[in-house]
Amino acid sequence: MAAARQHVQADTELARDRPVSRVEDGFGRWANATLAAVLAGAWLSMAELDRLIGAAVTADGRAGTAAGLQGLSPGAGQQNWPAWRDLSSGLRGQVAGLLGIYALFDLLFAVAYITLFWRLFGRRHLVRTFLVLVMLAEFTESVCVWIGAVALAGARGLGGPGTALSALMVAATWVKWAALAGVVVALFAAPAVRARVFRGLRRTWQALFFQRISAAVLLIFAVLALLPIAGVNDQLPDTLRFWAGAGLGDGQFWWTTAAVAVVAIGLFSVGRRRSELAWNLFARKEAIPKHSPNYWWWTYGPGVLVAALLVVFVMGGTVNWPNFQFWFFLGLPLGLAAFSLVLRVLLGAGLPAVPGPADFGRALDVWRCGDLLATGFLAVAGLALVRSFTAPLSLGVAVPPGQAVDTGWSAFFLVLGWLLVLGAFPVGSILVRVVWDKALLPSRPPNDRTMAVSVAVTIGCALILGAFLFFPVAVSRTVGVVGTAILAVGSWAVVIGFLVVGMQHQRPLPLFERLGLRANPILSLIVLVLVVGSYNGGPPALHAVRQLTAGAPAPAAAGFQRQDLAGRFTQWLAGSGACTLPVGGNGAGVPGVRPLLLVAAAGGGIRAATWTVGAFGELAGAGACGGSAVFLSSGVSGGSLGLALTDLYGPGAGDKVARIADAQVLAADMAGLAVGDIVGSGAGLMAPTAFTDPATGLRQRTWNDRAGLMENLWQGQAPLLAGPFSGTVRGPAGALILNSTAANNGCRLLLSQLDLGNAIAPNVASDCSDARGRPVSIDLFGNGQCPLDLRWSTAAMLSARFPIVSPSGRIPAPGPRGCSEAAGYQAIDGGLSETSGLGTINDVWPQLAQLVLAHNTCVLAGAVPAAPACAATARDFVVPVIVYLQNAPAKDAIAAAPRELSELVVPVAGLQARAQQIAPQTWLQRLESSAGVCPLADTGGPCGRATDVVRQALNGRAVVVVAPDTVPALDPPLGWALSPMSQAQLAKAMAAAAAKRTGGGQAPGFGNLLELLGRAGH
Repeated sequence: MAAARQHVQADTELARDRPVSRVEDGFGRWANATLAAVLAGAWLSMAELDRLIGAAVTADGRAGTAAGLQGLSPGAGQQNWPAWRDLSSGLRGQVAGLLGIYALFDLLFAVAYITLFWRLFGRRHLVRTFLVLVMLAEFTESVCVWIGAVALAGARGLGGPGTALSALMVAATWVKWAALAGVVVALFAAPAVRARVFRGLRRTWQALFFQRISAAVLLIFAVLALLPIAGVNDQLPDTLRFWAGAGLGDGQFWWTTAAVAVVAIGLFSVGRRRSELAWNLFARKEAIPKHSPNYWWWTYGPGVLVAALLVVFVMGGTVNWPNFQFWFFLGLPLGLAAFSLVLRVLLGAGLPAVPGPADFGRALDVWRCGDLLATGFLAVAGLALVRSFTAPLSLGVAVPPGQAVDTGWSAFFLVLGWLLVLGAFPVGSILVRVVWDKALLPSRPPNDRTMAVSVAVTIGCALILGAFLFFPVAVSRTVGVVGTAILAVGSWAVVIGFLVVGMQHQRPLPLFERLGLRANPILSLIVLVLVVGSYNGGPPALHAVRQLTAGAPAPAAAGFQRQDLAGRFTQWLAGSGACTLPVGGNGAGVPGVRPLLLVAAAGGGIRAATWTVGAFGELAGAGACGGSAVFLSSGVSGGSLGLALTDLYGPGAGDKVARIADAQVLAADMAGLAVGDIVGSGAGLMAPTAFTDPATGLRQRTWNDRAGLMENLWQGQAPLLAGPFSGTVRGPAGALILNSTAANNGCRLLLSQLDLGNAIAPNVASDCSDARGRPVSIDLFGNGQCPLDLRWSTAAMLSARFPIVSPSGRIPAPGPRGCSEAAGYQAIDGGLSETSGLGTINDVWPQLAQLVLAHNTCVLAGAVPAAPACAATARDFVVPVIVYLQNAPAKDAIAAAPRELSELVVPVAGLQARAQQIAPQTWLQRLESSAGVCPLADTGGPCGRATDVVRQALNGRAVVVVAPDTVPALDPPLGWALSPMSQAQLAKAMAAAAAKRTGGGQAPGFGNLLELLGRAGH
């Protein structure tokens, strides 16, 4: 091949007509691509297993990972063996099983990367020698881990770094890293190899840039599906786990399979048409583009937009009249075409196109790259299955004795994933040969069949986008979250790709040609449209929060009455009699004590909502006190949704949150994100969607951005969320304060059932500070704010608008010209300012503490011996308890002593201090230090003894953290869908938290608090 290529490059005429062999089409080297895919699959499996292993924590807080055994400090990693040996018998056996599986994937990983290195650089004898050493060291490491796992299962040996097995493993690890360093030195010490590597990187970049549309699609899905990062990146894998229940009977599996095939075919078609241009440019050495501009092409976009607007009116929807974005999208292509026509008339035709130098190799690289990217999309789909089902199946295999894990169809989908990883490129090679002489051959001019395929694929993808635009809920519910993401993003890529392809043989418009461009900058113009569309927040109506009534009346006029803190305290005293605990020791008539709970529900999407609802379910099970002990609750993001459901449904909230966790909510959000909101922002066309209002039963058809789609689906699963947000405190969560953030000034926005009055600064400057320059919060229902008439769903969503997943919500704000969304707050997730909800409790606590202190002083005076004027109040002491609902596993491992830092990194590392000062642990420390509410004169007196009744039950603490234990388990994702596996895991974790009772100097468990509340009233 190399000789033929040199001959072709020497003879340009031969290069123009030279056929390409089926080996040179790019799949002759499919083995390298397959090895790379296997390498990625093994690494993903190891990463998922290591997350499970690292979650096994000893009673004294020690933990370790398998990767730590093989890192650059293997000696330190050997300390993991004693920690694992000291685990409970069940956890120890589970870790042993996971380590054994890890060792197998570690060996597969080593075989894959060493084979790949051998194929690429194995001609050099020194490199081969080092690779043999690497293989021996890797094999020794894997065998040592396997032997260690077997010994661990029997709780034998492995006493620490001093054992023979540990010493052998440390030696093997050092040999491995030294040999790998030798490989690198051997490669880059040779000028020929060094030049080859850099030349290969340059050619790869050039080919990827030419095929950048397909490369962008592959990169997007690789990031979303494959990066093993806890939180948001767990959402797509967890969505795939929905299939584990029904298996092949799940229709969304088949829709997703079809979506992968459609997008792969589309990317293959776009890649081949782009390769056609590269072939003509670099292999045939033609002056491309050579055809005159086709001005009709510039009318297609405006024509489609006008047609879509007509469809909106035919559908009978309510839509805002086209705005600036609409006219900009309409006028930009038409204006460019008209101006270019004028230039052509005035200045004449431009300079003739000049051919570039012949480069047969570059043409072949672009061809190969396009085919490999399309086939790589199938491999990424397989890798997504590998990442999604490795952990569930491994947990089922390494299950502790006496337990059972329902893995459903996990084994089937994991095997399917590995089949795709192993077979994508070989099967792709076969398919390419099947269609070789049929269509889309870049080395031949496009024929009728080629054009027909291009047009059919483009029209099909355009229809898919239209379906998501006008029927986002119905279509996304059918195809599912993953299918929606694949079809929407892939269809955009194909439509834009063929738009570029359609113009690639045309000379650019005279305007662009005069600017020195060789092609019309289609992608740059699309970016320009989107940037202009989002400038200044986009159209105010695009992301305006939904209100029950247009031009909502002032809260007071609408009957939105709220208590202040004093009024709420009086109400709580009147309704919390069931929480009285006896103090004892002084006979009848001695005042009792009541725990007053202040709850903070952290953010975390539907995971947080589920955890919050579960915690209040456990509180309700603690007796009458559990339903009346909470004074107020502060929520962030999904925690706010959980509080809203608890307020509205009480004990029935668990069923509602499980319904909301279904994937259809996230699927609709994905459709709005990828299609509806892009069209609305870029083209100004806000297509209406139809919903039935549960509160009125009326069918409405109006614009809904992706946040509005989610709110409507929430209401469909929990109809009470469609009702008006009320200031009436009625539920077991007490008075609710939902936290949001104003992105455009940094303020914390509060949707509060309480009139907080002086608890927060009443007058706010434009830079979000009070008169003294302190950062403040804004009570959106407070005096001076614009009137709001919100549903419960909208209020909860205002706290849960995580960027990208949800848009910022435009809220009217007071200004010189009155209230207007155009100059209002842009509300985003409350967790962007403070993730725990504890900050708001910290703000409210000083004023509430004064009320509790005054009350306790009153009770103390009534007990010794004559009652003062306040004797009419409840005659029990009140002791505050802060309850933090942390839906992520608690970090209960022992913190290592701080290590000294290099002075070079101190300035950067010091920036972490700012984040640490608003971390949940910091807020809890501050709240607990100020939790004393007894008069100073009562040292050791009745109030102090009453406080001790509560504090002793909580191990001397005023704070209870309710969090999942760190055990090997699936990590429920940070998002808006929870698979049945994740829901079951959260339910199991909540049951374990409720049963957790600690003693001595340990932090109190949730069980300590539930036991305390259960004793009340007896």
